[in-house]
Amino acid sequence: MRTSTLCGELGGLGDTAFRHFVRAESGDAPLHLGRQPSRNCGESLVCSSCDAYETQTLVAPSNATFVAHIGPSGDQRGYMGITGRAGWGIAWYINDTLIPTLVVQRGKTYTFVVYGGDDPNMNANYHPLYITNSTTGGRVFMDEQEKAMEIIYAGVEDNGSKPIGVGPLCESTSTPEADALADICEALLCNYEEALAPPSPDCKNSLANGSDNTFTWTPDDDTPDVVFYQCFTHRNLGWKIMVTDSVEDYLKSNPVRQHPDPCPPPPTVQSSSPGVPSPLLLLLTSLLLLSSLTVLVR
Repeated sequence: MRTSTLCGELGGLGDTAFRHFVRAESGDAPLHLGRQPSRNCGESLVCSSCDAYETQTLVAPSNATFVAHIGPSGDQRGYMGITGRAGWGIAWYINDTLIPTLVVQRGKTYTFVVYGGDDPNMNANYHPLYITNSTTGGRVFMDEQEKAMEIIYAGVEDNGSKPIGVGPLCESTSTPEADALADICEALLCNYEEALAPPSPDCKNSLANGSDNTFTWTPDDDTPDVVFYQCFTHRNLGWKIMVTDSVEDYLKSNPVRQHPDPCPPPPTVQSSSPGVPSPLLLLLTSLLLLSSLTVLVR
């Protein structure tokens, strides 16, 4: 068997890719060509065997206001499992819920309050919200033909070039507890959301004087039945908005999926053989003993 090494360059990724992805190898990674196929991926790279979290339905509250902030995408059970699309590792949370399906009514006015970042010079932390017919969003990445086909309903001015759904960055962050739920198939989306570290309470107070992080939208008879809330500067952060003539009639004929109130405690992984150490624990114990013996021999 011959060992070969390929040298390459990732290209002009900017800070966005480094912000949302983890580099697996920081040094040389030799390739062993011609060997027998084998699976060498660590467990963190293996797709979850659990089904996607159940998509939540979110009807506008009495004040007709949707508040958007950024948070983790939930990996295979979250954004990827719900939408069938690969995400950035982050996604929109609307009223503290990961990419819910919003339900609105024609002729009513809705307010969107956005906390997705307001510094266009920090692309990785700049996420203007807008409403579009595009299933992916990310208008800044579209070519001229794609831009011509996109219809923007709210959140952008100046002929589609100036996003106004811009506000200070408020971001939920992952925790070991939240990550562990990916492999607990009985865990609910509300368990995952509650396990996240919430945004800093000060983030909403950083709104610059004279600026406004809100925009309004009134769907009308020309608005199609399905549109999308998306990010202007990145693809695949948002999800669907169902536009109806009557929210009440829509809810009668369509299943409404909402978090149980209160959210039940998250399930835990139960050992199939109580009292028997796990293989990982046995391996770590063996390595520790071997290390101790090596020290004694020296």
